[in-house]
Amino acid sequence: MRDEELDGLIKAQQDLEWPRLVEAVAARCTGPLRETLEALEVHDAYEPARVAMVEAAEAAELLRLDEPIPLDGIRDVRRSLARLEKQGALDGPELRAVATTLGAARALRKFLARHQDRAPALHASCSTDPTLDRLVDELERAVEPDGTLADSASPELGRLRTEVANLRARIVGRLEAMLIKHADIVQDRFHTLREGRYVIPVRTDAHEKLPGIVHGTSGSGATVFVEPKAIVNQGNRLKMAQGELEREEARILGILSGRVRDRVAEVNAAVEALDRADLRNAAARLAKDLGATIPTLSRAPKMRLLDAR
Repeated sequence: MRDEELDGLIKAQQDLEWPRLVEAVAARCTGPLRETLEALEVHDAYEPARVAMVEAAEAAELLRLDEPIPLDGIRDVRRSLARLEKQGALDGPELRAVATTLGAARALRKFLARHQDRAPALHASCSTDPTLDRLVDELERAVEPDGTLADSASPELGRLRTEVANLRARIVGRLEAMLIKHADIVQDRFHTLREGRYVIPVRTDAHEKLPGIVHGTSGSGATVFVEPKAIVNQGNRLKMAQGELEREEARILGILSGRVRDRVAEVNAAVEALDRADLRNAAARLAKDLGATIPTLSRAPKMRLLDAR
């Protein structure tokens, strides 16, 4: 595009209050475009412009028939996918966001397949790879909706979580008994954690009456936090089990991240398809709100405006 043409385009966009149009479309998006849409593509060729108009018209017709394009569940996963491409790994919430987004892509694909006769252009441009469904199922089985790994993600994970929970319960049970037994020297009737170890708050002037390891003092100096000698070995076993648990969780997250990395091109394509469908649906919603009509393009340099505004 020549400089004078670019200047003319900028002037036309200003006259047409183009930024307000972009804001209006973004406000009607469902996915990440609602927050990230900063510009609308201006086509300088007939065919891509025609396709965009046809897709928007199809979305408007589906909206008129009370069959809106399903777009729930789209998450902003582009940064996560970019990190995977650099051999990084994702945490549980990021993997769940990928699964949710791919689930939305699956719903979109099935919807457009059912409505192919009414929306052939959208079906052609927003279709996604059906083999991604296996990846969605694997991620949903392994990662809970809140982003934590499911106990069933691996047999070892479930075993280690049970071991950690049992060790913790035994330690807490013994500490609660000690709080009662040593009520005359404890500062407060509760146990807490210091440096990852379970401790009892004991008065500074009486801490020698409870054999154990001191893991710090209070800000006032009136309290010392003692790990009773009677639970030190249990505390050691708990720390070791927690370390094994963390390593197993990291191993599983690495495997799942690798599964997504192996299909990152297809996942990116699904994200693009969702954004495109979201944009067309937003244009259709704007047309409905304004009572507007999506025009048909002509190859000839002419236009006929009826009741325009």
